[in-house]
Amino acid sequence: MKSPALLLPTALVVGLGAAGVSAAPGPVLRYEAPEVCPSRSAFLAAVRARGASIGDSAPEQPKRTMVVSIQSTEGGYEGTFQIRSPEGVSGRREVHGSTCGEVVNALAVVTAIALRDEQRAAEPEVAGHAADAKTPAARESGPPPEAPEEPETRLRGHTPLFPGRHQTWQVPAGTLKLDQALSITALGGVTVGLIPSVVMPRYDLTARTATFLTGPDGEQRLLALAGLRVGATGIGRYRTADTTTDIRGLSFGMGGCLSPTYDSLGWVVLVCGEYGGGILALDTSGPGAASEETEIVGYALVDLGAEVEYHLGSLFHVALAIGGEGNISQVKATRADGSTIFESGLGAFRASAGLGLHF
Repeated sequence: MKSPALLLPTALVVGLGAAGVSAAPGPVLRYEAPEVCPSRSAFLAAVRARGASIGDSAPEQPKRTMVVSIQSTEGGYEGTFQIRSPEGVSGRREVHGSTCGEVVNALAVVTAIALRDEQRAAEPEVAGHAADAKTPAARESGPPPEAPEEPETRLRGHTPLFPGRHQTWQVPAGTLKLDQALSITALGGVTVGLIPSVVMPRYDLTARTATFLTGPDGEQRLLALAGLRVGATGIGRYRTADTTTDIRGLSFGMGGCLSPTYDSLGWVVLVCGEYGGGILALDTSGPGAASEETEIVGYALVDLGAEVEYHLGSLFHVALAIGGEGNISQVKATRADGSTIFESGLGAFRASAGLGLHF
């Protein structure tokens, strides 16, 4: 049996060896990519899916830094991978792709291979020092595995203004996720041109849904944007020499939108088309009318407009909308004798601003 005097130096050597191994910082990741590309967390998930792992928090003095950089080019995207350390910089590896998701997927493979190579190179040193000194119980009591990251709530994408008839999207094997963003916006503004020389106040409530598809690599596609609108027309007044007509009404519409840019936590730009209609109540009084009378007239319209929103965090947004309306059927006000007081124009211009919620 060995004496305590002999066991003490042995324990000190083993303890110092283990401390040296645990103190050695691992590589850290430096991720640089355009905003439209998958996020840093999505890239880390892609690396883990390929059997490797890199810490998401950097030590104070990292020995090695894995630099992943992505830039947009005329034909798509270009990505590079390098390892930087006090000893120097590794060779530069480049990948190219038509989409940022393809480049991120390829760089995740390159990063996973580099991490596994480093792990294999470090295994003999660990086995020669701390691993042999640990009992099975000590090996099992290591740090707990990383908790899975929460999925990002940010939705970003765009729809081309002139989409092709067929579109393809190559994604790696994995799970496709379908998300929907709902926005409700209250707008107030004016309509000019519906009734000649009359500026009509207007109030609209619009609800829209945006449907997104997220690939296994984190890249997102905006599939569809659809909306419904209900509105009210404030009182406008049309005067002639012998009559006064007060105009008020209700309207509705439905349609779809294209979005050059849609960021659920930033800017949203929409180009929308709508088909709808409404009713107007025309209250005419004066010598030209036998008595005060009300006409209820209906009309149909098509609308083409643009809207810009800015999302103030994850709940509220502000909006500005402009557009033009084409009247399919004209609105006409008549006197008691059947003569025309006025006819609506063939088109109108609208502008409004407001606040909204998004979920």
